[in-house]
Amino acid sequence: MPKNPQYECPRTGNMYQESGDVYYCSFHDRYAKDRCQAFFDFGGCGMQCPELHTMINDETGRKYCDKHEPTSEIPEVVNWTKRMTEWLTEVAIAESSRKDDVYVAETIADEAEAVARPEESAPKPQSESASESELEEEATDIDLRLQILSLYLSQVEVHTKPEQQQQHGHAVDQKAKAESESQPEQQNEHIASLYFQCNICLENHNAADMNKIEACGHQYNESCLQDFLRRKGVRRYNCAGCRYWLQQKQGL
Repeated sequence: MPKNPQYECPRTGNMYQESGDVYYCSFHDRYAKDRCQAFFDFGGCGMQCPELHTMINDETGRKYCDKHEPTSEIPEVVNWTKRMTEWLTEVAIAESSRKDDVYVAETIADEAEAVARPEESAPKPQSESASESELEEEATDIDLRLQILSLYLSQVEVHTKPEQQQQHGHAVDQKAKAESESQPEQQNEHIASLYFQCNICLENHNAADMNKIEACGHQYNESCLQDFLRRKGVRRYNCAGCRYWLQQKQGL
């Protein structure tokens, strides 16, 4: 559509003006009230039809051109639902016939293969099939028995294993106890690490007042030893040298 040459309107000029041979947009159309109102329900007052009206409908009061006149011959409306149903029916019939052709071709191919290899397609004797079924049943029974046996053995192992572990632990304890009872002297022959305190009072004294035990190298103060012997106390040592030395001093 040509643009409006008289006004600088950005809209498209689609309404022809008979006076002046120019086009106007729908907004500036001088003959807007005289145009065909066939598309009023869709376009509102914009009126999409650019033709001038030639008749007025008495029932609605709307204006129509010759092309959109309601009394004019209405072309046949295509029933698309009916057409679609007919088309789907034709497609289904064609598909059914194609499947029948494929089935017939497969049947012919199977028959030809059976004729070419009769030894494979021939039915087996009844006795042979019966023996095979019996063998399958026996194999099933054997498998079932093996499963039951394995389940039973696993349960027995689970129940007996803690007892075996308990017995084994008890035997180890008995062995350790016997060894400890049979070797008391070896356990008592322990020499403790050296320290500089008095082995009687476990306190520090002057180095000049300290005496050394030859067996283990530990030191003692003479005054602490005499005081301990007067009181007749009991002193237990983890060191074998100190223990034997104190027993000698006590006259045991």
